[in-house]
Amino acid sequence: MEEYKLLIIDKNKLDSIETNDVVLKYFPYLRPVGIANTFENALELIDEHNPDIIIVNPIFDTVSIDDVFDKIDDADRKIIILTHNEKIIPKEFLLNYDLVKKPIKFSELLIAINNALSTILKIEAEDKFDDYTAENEEDQEEGRLGLMQKMTDLGAFKRISNAIVLSSLNEVLFLKKSDIMYFTAEGRYTTFHMNNSHVHIASRTMRDYEELLTEDNFIRIHNSFIINIDYLAKIIKKDGYIVELLDGTQLNVSRRRQEDLMNFLKFT
Repeated sequence: MEEYKLLIIDKNKLDSIETNDVVLKYFPYLRPVGIANTFENALELIDEHNPDIIIVNPIFDTVSIDDVFDKIDDADRKIIILTHNEKIIPKEFLLNYDLVKKPIKFSELLIAINNALSTILKIEAEDKFDDYTAENEEDQEEGRLGLMQKMTDLGAFKRISNAIVLSSLNEVLFLKKSDIMYFTAEGRYTTFHMNNSHVHIASRTMRDYEELLTEDNFIRIHNSFIINIDYLAKIIKKDGYIVELLDGTQLNVSRRRQEDLMNFLKFT
């Protein structure tokens, strides 16, 4: 089994050592790449090793909790929070990450690490399946190209600038941009949530699609969320920013994206 890299960030040296000992004892497939007792050291280790999982106590004297998560958050990375007091952690982070309270109950830590590993393994399994189907797609590519040509001849692609194209083994989907309420990132996959409650999953990163929507009514509000502002119902300013869409869906706005959102909406 492949090794996965793990970084422990905690200014409490004793707690960080104990956490590291648990990882070494119970998770042979996790490779600790370091223990950071200062946030500056944490950033250096992240740049050097690009860990798959980070276990972090976000309390530092030199940087705010919001800044800690803004700097370590990544759509491909799983984060586990360690804290004595969950009330000091902004709600948006509690919704997105697993939390283990201090003093650490190792059963809770084991469950959190297992959850992170399970998510990583699920994404890898889906990637392998996509690789398999891609190999088998080659025989069908000629027929698919013929279909594309027919559609072009019929003028179907005149509306392509208003759609996102998703191609799979059995079909080519055209998602009208105005029908997309929001989309989310899960590792190397993107999930589109439509205004008819349908969901479509694509095996490309959210960043790929973001580049296609730079001139449309879409804005990234978080490393994991991009919304269509046509479906924005309200912004809740409590424990950070939360957007609520017309269907009642609530999504967190990361601290560093709040100003971008307000500027996009031309708020002051």
